[in-house]
Amino acid sequence: AKVGTVSIYSPNNGYVQAAEAEIYNNSLWFAEGYSLLKLGIGGGQELRIGKTIGSGYGYTAGSNNGEFNNARGLGIGPNGTVYVADGNNQRIQVYSQSGSFQRTINIGSYVADVAADNNHIYVAAYSTVKKYTTNGAFVTEWPADSAYKIKIRTTTGTIMTSEAHPTVTNAGILREYSTTGTLLNSI
Repeated sequence: AKVGTVSIYSPNNGYVQAAEAEIYNNSLWFAEGYSLLKLGIGGGQELRIGKTIGSGYGYTAGSNNGEFNNARGLGIGPNGTVYVADGNNQRIQVYSQSGSFQRTINIGSYVADVAADNNHIYVAAYSTVKKYTTNGAFVTEWPADSAYKIKIRTTTGTIMTSEAHPTVTNAGILREYSTTGTLLNSI
């Protein structure tokens, strides 16, 4: 289940804003800009993936497998596969629950967030939603103004997007789409 944006404290470099957090099988996963972090529910660090700075205190942008440049969203499929929206690298990086790199899915535009079901991943790419198979084959895309966050509504199987920068006075627009891109509702 996606739990949203959270902040965690790192003793090495102060507060770190985690763009997304998601729980799966008693672990909490974070996409943190330049790294992917997995914590046990009790709070212990299970693994961290990313390009380290010098002596290992902190992370920096990278473009190789296992490195991130503005990882701001993640989705975990029903089988536990972890999909990381690697924004500025314009790709989705795919990992197992143990943190093993599986593959890259090239998107070709900035990637803000990702959601997964049994057979597909849905990518929020600001002005579009892009649909791929879980193996990375492109299926379709549709226009979606300001699609910054994306979720799969488990009760209906529909795709939910939200605007890029909701504020205290403007909660942003939520849009609900069918899995083929038909706009069903706008709130």
